[in-house]
Amino acid sequence: MQKTMATWFFMRPGFTTFRVEPEKHPQFLFGSRERRQRDYLLGEIEGACYGKDGFKSVIFGDYGRGKTHMCHNLEFELKRQNLSVSTVYIKCSAYVSKEPFQSLFREMITRHRTEEVKRVATEYVRRSKEGGAPPIRDIVQSEDIALVINNGLTAVNDEAVRNCMRWLGGEPKVPMQLISTALKPQLTDSRDFGAVLRGLSHMFATVDDKVVLYLVDEAERFENVTNVDTFAGWLASLRELTEIPGVGLMFFVGALTRNNLPTLLVQEEVMRRIGVANYVEFQNPSREELRDFLLELFAT
Repeated sequence: MQKTMATWFFMRPGFTTFRVEPEKHPQFLFGSRERRQRDYLLGEIEGACYGKDGFKSVIFGDYGRGKTHMCHNLEFELKRQNLSVSTVYIKCSAYVSKEPFQSLFREMITRHRTEEVKRVATEYVRRSKEGGAPPIRDIVQSEDIALVINNGLTAVNDEAVRNCMRWLGGEPKVPMQLISTALKPQLTDSRDFGAVLRGLSHMFATVDDKVVLYLVDEAERFENVTNVDTFAGWLASLRELTEIPGVGLMFFVGALTRNNLPTLLVQEEVMRRIGVANYVEFQNPSREELRDFLLELFAT
């Protein structure tokens, strides 16, 4: 009989490695401190949802500390406990000094499943026509954005819906002639990004009674944005998004201390909107905590 890692170590069915991989094993979280931190964040998210608000925070700690796994475990637990939250996971790209904010915002919008956005938009437009919800134009305060939501996100063709999501995310050169030939070629202004997110979050809250929560992983890459004009655009956009009450934003940052956080996340106007108390540090474990972690891992 050929030996494998699973048979040699008498692993339980479904396990082939001792390595905890965030995407494959989001249901597992080892260590008492990790579970306390997870439960604290879950409680804050749940509490904010009762008022239809989005919880905003910055989670930071040493590289390899387990922030990505915590991020996926939070997403798993929110779904398992059936909380009124619709989560969207985003892993930041390798930004350059002149990276436009659209690079992040496009991910935030297009990471939503096409069929889910189409369903929510279609139902919202139906309710709006029947007088059960305010026109989306009153929410977004933009004729172009309202037109794309009303006529584009409700299209029969999923490809057309996807194109509209890309345009709403600020992607350039998206074919939008079927919706209107008078649309802006691209959304670039922080006010437009805020309008899109207000409209999207309002529709999810109205139709599904859920708060949209964006889990932004590896946000230490914000520090790569160093061009003065580009930095100003990112700052204005982050300020715009973090002040939307019905949107949750959690940034997971690799940083040894609070002093090593990206400059964008420690600007006064951003910190004030996130809340200084919501900057949570994941400290490195002690010898005893590492031992407990390994015992739990091997036992599982």
